[in-house]
Amino acid sequence: MPIVRIKPDFFNNDAQTNFNANTHANPGLEIEEIAFSNRNILIEGIRGTGKTHILKMVRESCFEKFEVHRVLPVYLSLAKLSEYEILEDSKFRAHLYTNIVQSAISTIINNFSFIEKAGDPLHLKVLKTDAPILEAFIDRPIVEVLDEIKALFEMLNSELLSDDVKVVKDQSNNLGAEVAAKWFKLKGESIKKEHIEQIVNTLSHFNASRYIVNFFNGLNDILELNYTLLLLDEISGTSDKAQIEVFRLLRLIRASTETTTGTNFIYFIGGVYPPEKTNYPAKIKGHDFDFIQGEDCSMEYLEMDVLHDEYESFFRYITEKRINILHPESSGQTSWIFEDDRTFLLAAFTANGLPRRYFEILNNAYSIASKKFASETDIKRLDYSSVSTAIQNIADSQTLSDNQLTELDLHYLEKIIIPKLSARNSGAETRNESRDEDKRLPVHMFLSVSRGDRKKLGNLIYRGIIHNLSRTRKSKSLSPDSGEQKGILLMLDLAVAFYYRVFNVQKSVDYFQNDLRENAKNGYLYYSTITLIDPDQGPIQQSFDF
Repeated sequence: MPIVRIKPDFFNNDAQTNFNANTHANPGLEIEEIAFSNRNILIEGIRGTGKTHILKMVRESCFEKFEVHRVLPVYLSLAKLSEYEILEDSKFRAHLYTNIVQSAISTIINNFSFIEKAGDPLHLKVLKTDAPILEAFIDRPIVEVLDEIKALFEMLNSELLSDDVKVVKDQSNNLGAEVAAKWFKLKGESIKKEHIEQIVNTLSHFNASRYIVNFFNGLNDILELNYTLLLLDEISGTSDKAQIEVFRLLRLIRASTETTTGTNFIYFIGGVYPPEKTNYPAKIKGHDFDFIQGEDCSMEYLEMDVLHDEYESFFRYITEKRINILHPESSGQTSWIFEDDRTFLLAAFTANGLPRRYFEILNNAYSIASKKFASETDIKRLDYSSVSTAIQNIADSQTLSDNQLTELDLHYLEKIIIPKLSARNSGAETRNESRDEDKRLPVHMFLSVSRGDRKKLGNLIYRGIIHNLSRTRKSKSLSPDSGEQKGILLMLDLAVAFYYRVFNVQKSVDYFQNDLRENAKNGYLYYSTITLIDPDQGPIQQSFDF
């Protein structure tokens, strides 16, 4: 066996539907604190920061503590809406809200043992209510009702993509009538035709969000919940049209769901990308309402700053926890996988706060090392060279993927940012050869830009090539006024810097652990001011700062 055998599950991530709550590590967000905080929250982070993992951990926590808090978690990934985004607005709304209701129903059915308060659930009936959808099922057993609504909505979603359904102004031939006719043909009169028409047509109405909120109010009364917690994943991954409708619902939840006790009957936690890739509604952009971060919800930034004091311990912990669960023979030690700690640190730092990228680097390195050590007789572990090559591969094929970057993106990166930082760091390294240790110039990857230039870098920020330091989870040891006099402070991604050789890569770990962190603790004394010149604006004039 030339290299230590690692199970494929070790390299999985939650976005691949391989969620494992047992491997959770706290990235600075206390799960129970946000699950039961009675707050509306957006969790922001680029791809791979762990948004899906956090939302699923909140769901798990709600069920584990259901008897105490009676909070119903309803998780929905909006990525499943993609094929419906081409529909005209009323059909799309119908699909969005049927999916939200379906997720709530599936959650209840699959977890009824947690939810029922006492007695036989088959005898728990829909009480007299004016809650939308539920009002059509008065005095029927709740489980039977939920099964029937689920079947109706499955039929509706199927019909929405059918060429046979035509939504016209004629009231006798609308979407509700089409679905009601098909239901009667297949299911009989278990639900009255007029009730089906009312349900379907209201779901597609411009004010459908209010209809759905009232549905959850009725559900809370029937199941005696404290509140429902709507967990919406991949909000920013949908079309601009879809995002506007989602934010319409979230704003309504924030503004109009208070009960007589002063709390709400529904709250939300959503996963979003940075503002550069999230279509927040604003009246100045022509929308009919505003959704304002910090006012309509609290913000939690998930990306861990590589300058955080606990950065290494976080990645060591998620590694050891996975190893211990999948390979008990490892005794949960990183040394069971890596040939030395320097190799582990290289992989952890070039992940740049992204757990998904970290495991992708390890997966790629494992493939490289397996081939390299195929003829060896002694057991080998992941080595520095294999991890270095894996970083190059991941940066080239994923982070810097050609089909995700524009020519202008590459111009800003390769003609302005990389040359500026490379020249500065090369100059610093040369000067340091003749300086005492206490007088040496630190290597850095920090950029100061104007607000206008930050907008130009929007796609590079979204792709994780540039990181906005104001939207990461900071260490308490950092200077409280760090960067305040420097304008908007960004940082070049460490894997990208490694790929372009912005510094002497043989000293990577030393620079990551010492130079960058000490600079941050001292208030970012060393940084490079960048001005983005477009290709048609003439030659680029570089200045060098130390």
